[in-house]
Amino acid sequence: MEPSSSSRDDADADDLAQQTWLAALGRPPRLAGPAWLGGVTRNVSRMR
Repeated sequence: MEPSSSSRDDADADDLAQQTWLAALGRPPRLAGPAWLGGVTRNVSRMR
């Protein structure tokens, strides 16, 4: 997986992916789609 522009290196991208899944699993919506998971990723990235 290539790091996104908001990630500086592979380890940072891996941390972001792990934090995103933890946040997503902690409060999943009733109806979720790819756009929702993208929003979770953006929010986690902003909070870092």
